[in-house]
Amino acid sequence: MGGGSQPCDRTRRSSSARVGVTVYRSDPLYPRIVAAVALLLTRGKVVAPVDVLVGMGVLHPTRLEGWRFGRVPYLEQVIEGSLPRLSRLLRILRFHAHDLNLVPSTTVYMRWGSGPKQQLRFTKTGDRGLEQAYSSHYVWPGKGPFHPPRPTGEARQDEPGAGRLMEEEGVIPPNGGKNGGNNCPRHSRRSSTAVSDFVPGGSEPAPGVAVDPEAGPPVSPDVEPPPRPGGTRHPRRARP
Repeated sequence: MGGGSQPCDRTRRSSSARVGVTVYRSDPLYPRIVAAVALLLTRGKVVAPVDVLVGMGVLHPTRLEGWRFGRVPYLEQVIEGSLPRLSRLLRILRFHAHDLNLVPSTTVYMRWGSGPKQQLRFTKTGDRGLEQAYSSHYVWPGKGPFHPPRPTGEARQDEPGAGRLMEEEGVIPPNGGKNGGNNCPRHSRRSSTAVSDFVPGGSEPAPGVAVDPEAGPPVSPDVEPPPRPGGTRHPRRARP
């Protein structure tokens, strides 16, 4: 970290709060976060904030390793960039992970090496909210490799699970909708995972409809059906 006075946690939270759920995609950090997350998801199913920082080039792997072995008192000491910028980065990462249907999972970082185990710190002050933001891993819950979610076509609400995030950010009142303020049923509080087995294109039959690949097109009752191969055509009896 660079020199100079360090902002208090309240100032950091106030700065990051300006990056709301409705505008975070316009932040200059957003494309870099998206690229780092995409690369991590090609290698596995877990996105850790420390790996995103390494992928963005603001945290050197050797400095990360030094922190893991307890040689650095707190991780932010060796991350490039201002503290409010790091708080904004973590906030945007959380929004983006939610859009990808990744499930947050808190991870406890313990010191590597011999000797007594000690929980590592990310921040100088040990702020609970910031520590949780750094330690939250985002996990793809689907079967098989990660794939992007299918667009919902809903208005802001054009983003998956936006209703719950907007409620948490104070953009809409709690319980503002029929499903408890969450305008996306796939992301209700009863289910933290998204449906992963979908068929793109929309040309397949509806679920539960059996299709016989050898069947021909439907035949109108007023049209004489074609003869079966090798069979004999029987004239249809005239209607009275």
